[in-house]
Amino acid sequence: MKKVLLLLALTLIPLSALAHKISAFIDVEGNTVNVSSFFSDGTPVKGGEVEVFKDGKLVLKGKTDKNGEFTFKAPQKGKYKVVVIAELGHRTEAEFTVGETEKEDREVGKKEKVNSEGGVKISETELRKAVREELKPIRQELLQIEEDLSRPNLTEIIGGIGWILGIFGGAVLLSRRKGERN
Repeated sequence: MKKVLLLLALTLIPLSALAHKISAFIDVEGNTVNVSSFFSDGTPVKGGEVEVFKDGKLVLKGKTDKNGEFTFKAPQKGKYKVVVIAELGHRTEAEFTVGETEKEDREVGKKEKVNSEGGVKISETELRKAVREELKPIRQELLQIEEDLSRPNLTEIIGGIGWILGIFGGAVLLSRRKGERN
């Protein structure tokens, strides 16, 4: 009976889980690829290992910086897969393509654009950089939503407690029957 109570006590003690998910965002500009990786709480993956694969073969390895970013030049056009590995074995994968819009980028990227308010000229590269900066808060919100959705809801918690109590009840029943036979 003491063993059963000890088992129940251990299952009901809340243990904080240190594990959390990683997300990776990929930005491709020509053949330059920027990988931004974050934990589910929004903190950047600092010093995470980055592996880049093309056609299943490892083509590049590196580490994320203090902002969780890793930038590299893709050696050739095609489909790639990037794997980010953080501490304690947390990992994520993302696939992307390099070079599909290269012709369009060559034609448009070198020209300067005039905005609708007139007069202000900006290159496509500067525009992409500005858009990337503007998207950072949206990425943070997406990470927060992902974290919120990964938490258990009240129904799941009550169901888990029900399972624990059911298992405990079954163990007590078996223990009593065993005691009656002896």
